[in-house]
Amino acid sequence: MDINSATAGELVQIKHIGSVRAAQIIELRPFGSLDGLTRVKGIAEKRLADIKAQGLACVGS
Repeated sequence: MDINSATAGELVQIKHIGSVRAAQIIELRPFGSLDGLTRVKGIAEKRLADIKAQGLACVGS
């Protein structure tokens, strides 16, 4: 799913993303790449790697 257009309900399906982080993602949009998720509190390189490995999140279609 595109993290720049997904709803909070959709974002929480991504590993390590709960309601608080989903709200932060929505507030910090737009993201140029998934690497931008490190701007979200609590998402560092390890969690970002997990999110990428899950294959559910993307930027753009």
